[in-house]
Amino acid sequence: MQKSGPGANLMAKTERRLALTIKGGVSLGTYEAGAITQLLSLISYNNQQPNAIPWYIDCVAGASAGSITAAMLARALINTGAVGPNGTMSAAVLQEIWVQRLALDALAAGAPNTSILSSDAVRQIANDYFALWPAIAAPHPAFRAASGVSLVFTLSALDVEPTTAQAANGALLYDEYAANARFDLTVDNTGAVTSSGSGSALCLYNTPGNPLVTGKDASDALIWAAISSGAFPLAFAPHALARYENLLWKKRWFSDGGIYDNDPVGEMINLAHDIDWNPNKPPLSDGDRRFLVILTEPQAPVDVWPPDGTDLAGDLLNINPLDMLAKLLPGFIDEAGNSGLRGISQVNQSILKRAKVISDLVSVLNTTASSFEFGALRNMVQPIVERMAERQSVSHELLALIRSSFIDDLQGLPDNLQARALALGTRPNVKEAFVEMGLLVDLSAGLADKVLFRPIVIGPAKALAGDPLEAFSGFFLQQLRQHDFDQGGADAYAAMKAVRDPDFVLDPNAPVPPADVVLSAAEQAQYSSAEKLFNDRVGVVADTMAQELAGQLPGASLPIFGKLTRETIGEVVKYLAEIFLGRSER
Repeated sequence: MQKSGPGANLMAKTERRLALTIKGGVSLGTYEAGAITQLLSLISYNNQQPNAIPWYIDCVAGASAGSITAAMLARALINTGAVGPNGTMSAAVLQEIWVQRLALDALAAGAPNTSILSSDAVRQIANDYFALWPAIAAPHPAFRAASGVSLVFTLSALDVEPTTAQAANGALLYDEYAANARFDLTVDNTGAVTSSGSGSALCLYNTPGNPLVTGKDASDALIWAAISSGAFPLAFAPHALARYENLLWKKRWFSDGGIYDNDPVGEMINLAHDIDWNPNKPPLSDGDRRFLVILTEPQAPVDVWPPDGTDLAGDLLNINPLDMLAKLLPGFIDEAGNSGLRGISQVNQSILKRAKVISDLVSVLNTTASSFEFGALRNMVQPIVERMAERQSVSHELLALIRSSFIDDLQGLPDNLQARALALGTRPNVKEAFVEMGLLVDLSAGLADKVLFRPIVIGPAKALAGDPLEAFSGFFLQQLRQHDFDQGGADAYAAMKAVRDPDFVLDPNAPVPPADVVLSAAEQAQYSSAEKLFNDRVGVVADTMAQELAGQLPGASLPIFGKLTRETIGEVVKYLAEIFLGRSER
């Protein structure tokens, strides 16, 4: 998924770069914030140990609530003296915002009749913590100035122009609703912070012919893009961004990025790939890259199907239609919510198939007579490789990097493949011929820039305290958010301990997992009051929709439409939350 650059072997075991994926999860973003806070603490501990290999976070992909958390993380990485309304926050900015400030009463205040909640509270948080990015960095130990940090947020476009694909008898038009916004934060040798992005800005931005956004324009766009990515449909109103299209900046409207890509593992991989190939970044070996994915839902249970009592008749299944829908709909939700995760196994399977071909190639070359002219074989295959790379828009410089790291990237594959490939170097020109033949295989299969992907995964073993009501209930009570924040920290520690990475010095002071939440009578009353407020807000949106429907249908009964619409809104909110949470049948 990324290759090593020149001198990468000299960089071996000098640093580790960590790429993160932060999924959406409504109020369960509190769990993700707790996991990241613990991760920052663990990296800080590791990086301060004598002779330890330092770890740095250099790229983050976020969706929905995960985008908002990613922006907070970037702020904490750049400047540990980030000052908010309650003083110096450092990495605790994540807890301050998620646990203390993202409460339902704040989110509901001033909400319009067309959405359940208001973005005003989120905007206020952004203004308090992010209005002024620091001119001079005071980096967290998990931030390396030479590497910087890159961010990508998923977005769901509401207004798009059709994309054209050529058909045999004209043109095929289709709409592309999935989008993203990418930003880079760097620090120079004087400590000055630079923000940049391309193609996304605040909605009134307009510099025709130039997609690049820098300085405060970029940092403001970063925050607004993160908020736009978290604009859960019906819960929050859509947001506007300026997008660079066909040499012009155009105002476009966006909703929650989790609709089309709620587990942006692919975005994370692509971002890390671009960083590791960037000649302006420190070189890195594939073995020095680490990936981490944070989940908010327990892993899916074993699916027992068909249900008991089903009439099995040969190759036909006589089943109640409701049972059939109960099977298909959760499956559709799970497929939509976890498509990015499924891509991991697909790529890994392709790489393992390719490894068998490469292994056979090593065996053939090893058994070929020593009188064979391997130099001639290399010279014959090399032009084919270069022509194929050119057709795939792989530059000469990039091909040189792929060529120089080909054998290094065999590390960890079965059949002791890397050691066997290195042993080919004992005979003249054999190793060089092997590399060219291997590149021919990789370019043909589209695997020239991919290695096995084995991420560190942080996730809960059971449903979190903020899980009920499609994960909105975490906003009801601070105790629930604090529990999930603490659980995230405990699970992050357990994940890093289970990985047993020899290059990471684990802090021996393990956090204690929180006890299950038991609400007092006063807390239960507070929860019930918040639940009523939430349901009332759903009712307001439903009534607004009912009035619109009744206005368009003369003679319609408003009370009937109101009841139907309220139920419909509730089901739609539930359905969308199921998609974002990546749930299958409970």
